[in-house]
Amino acid sequence: MSTAPGLFRSSLPTPLSALVCLACLMLCASVSAAAEHVLIVGDDSYPPYCFLNQGRNDGIYIHILERVFQEMPEYQVDVRLFPWKRALRMAQNGDAFGIVPPYFGPDERPYLHPYSDPILEEVTVAWCGRTKGVDQRTPFPDGYQGLTFGLNTGFDIVARPFQQAVEQNRIQVDPVPGTSRNIMRLLLGRVDCYINDRRAILWTLSRLRHDHRYAHLLDSVHETAVVSRHAGYIGYSTHWNTAHFAKRFNQELRRLKQSGEIQRIVDCYLKQHGITGNDLAR
Repeated sequence: MSTAPGLFRSSLPTPLSALVCLACLMLCASVSAAAEHVLIVGDDSYPPYCFLNQGRNDGIYIHILERVFQEMPEYQVDVRLFPWKRALRMAQNGDAFGIVPPYFGPDERPYLHPYSDPILEEVTVAWCGRTKGVDQRTPFPDGYQGLTFGLNTGFDIVARPFQQAVEQNRIQVDPVPGTSRNIMRLLLGRVDCYINDRRAILWTLSRLRHDHRYAHLLDSVHETAVVSRHAGYIGYSTHWNTAHFAKRFNQELRRLKQSGEIQRIVDCYLKQHGITGNDLAR
């Protein structure tokens, strides 16, 4: 069988095209090799900010970080989520380059320095059982004496007046891991109040509307006080030279904030999960 003239020749690279292909391969390899690998760890149980959803990273901070890291091709960033105390130990020991999303606390965690620019403001609030005799008119924390508060394990940085009340045994704390577990204890009356971020509490309550064990208890709790306002950051481990990465992250984060893209990520994520601006504006 005859072959069309030039069929095989056209399917093979000419010397010039072979050189072009080789150059492209070398360029790709050099770019890949030049990208510095960075491990950022985070909280695996802090919805809607960062958590494992059926084994995959999910949450507002995850979406924001992924968007920022798209603008930092010189780094190959791996974000892995762990129980919060383990993630903190990894940053403290230098097993991780940085951690997300600690509040700013250089005195409490001297092993984190520097911190990134603030990624997102979180409003820390207290929710209590309606039968506990406290509401939005009750001074916080002086009007809460004798009550027991649930806290997430590792949630060490609250408002200083609250910490003083705890140190003076005027208020008790009973920390356990995870927002869901804490809110379930609050609904069941095993703790009197619970302190956490407002978005995190609303998120968890919205999930429990569909759980027959807790749905009928949702009206038994309410928000009673704004405790403090903090922001979430990347806290960088002091074991690493983080100066260039931190500078680049801040540059891109600021640019995306100024364009409104960060706020769009937040609003879209919460809307998809049934939380509106009216829920947050209290």
